[in-house]
Amino acid sequence: MKLFSAPCVLATWISILFLFCSCQSKPARQGETFAIDKNDPLLAMGARPLTFAGSNSQVQASPDQSRLIYVSEKRRAHEQAQIYEYDFLTAKERRLTFQDEINVSPSYLSDDDFLYSSSTDEYKEELFSNGTLQKNISKEQALEIYKSDLQGSEIHRWTHHKGADNQAQPWKGGIVYVSAEDAKSEIIFKSNEKSAPISLHRTDQAKISGLKKTDKQLLWIESKAGESTIRSYTSIKEKRNLILTTDGEFQAIDQGPQPETWVLSYRAKEAKDFQLILYQKNEQCWTPLLQFKSHSLLDPTLLEQKPRRLVFTRKTAEQSQIYMMDWPTQMTTCQPLKSPDKLEL
Repeated sequence: MKLFSAPCVLATWISILFLFCSCQSKPARQGETFAIDKNDPLLAMGARPLTFAGSNSQVQASPDQSRLIYVSEKRRAHEQAQIYEYDFLTAKERRLTFQDEINVSPSYLSDDDFLYSSSTDEYKEELFSNGTLQKNISKEQALEIYKSDLQGSEIHRWTHHKGADNQAQPWKGGIVYVSAEDAKSEIIFKSNEKSAPISLHRTDQAKISGLKKTDKQLLWIESKAGESTIRSYTSIKEKRNLILTTDGEFQAIDQGPQPETWVLSYRAKEAKDFQLILYQKNEQCWTPLLQFKSHSLLDPTLLEQKPRRLVFTRKTAEQSQIYMMDWPTQMTTCQPLKSPDKLEL
């Protein structure tokens, strides 16, 4: 008895060939939707785009800083957000996730594994909770954290919590992440996949964003109406420290080139766009790095290479792309803060 007809066998091999090709590394320019403007002032400053297809953001570096991981959406192959990796050695990118739902907030757990948030499971669970269809559930409100190897052969779900679990970072041998439900936000630590969650910090009034692990500290941003504050931990038992506050808005933060210096994505009060600045806490002053009208500069990531480089996201009305430039060797005078630990422009 024949199990497969000839057309079926052909269709099967075509499907296998398509899956194999789709998983291979591709040049970053393939499927290009972004054209370089030769008069772009960023190019004159030595910056160059690393991504071209779709819209890309939420970039973070690998532990050895040889690769970048980021979110990409609005591509020819997929509309929803997926996770991609860019390799500096090959100057190529490749797709890491292939789920039907959105995949966001990636970070490297090690050189071989990464963390990300996905609505793949919880969105379906919440849609039909209590045996009835829930119509007011958004995918952004139904996120769980997953660990995956870079080949996607082993994927493990780390959280089972109603609401949005995202911004996962490796820390103290486990992971930390933000769990948000309604107006409540909480920073949680888990030592492994099956361990009980430990609450590190909770707020019922502010949104927690920009969670970032540096060499010695865990950083995050707390935002509420009229105020944005950067805080930090150096250990699980330590009381949170205030780094900087503003009546504007912070989007992201990374460790600067010197101790107690920070690279910030910042938007002044009543301004439309985010700019990049360098904050020196010990000197209580700040220096502008990059600013453009009608463009927001987000997700700063400092690469301690030779030469030292800065990676960031440039967001326009149409799309977002990831750029890289050498760290500036000459800067303007550091401008003193008007009030201690408060940025006012």
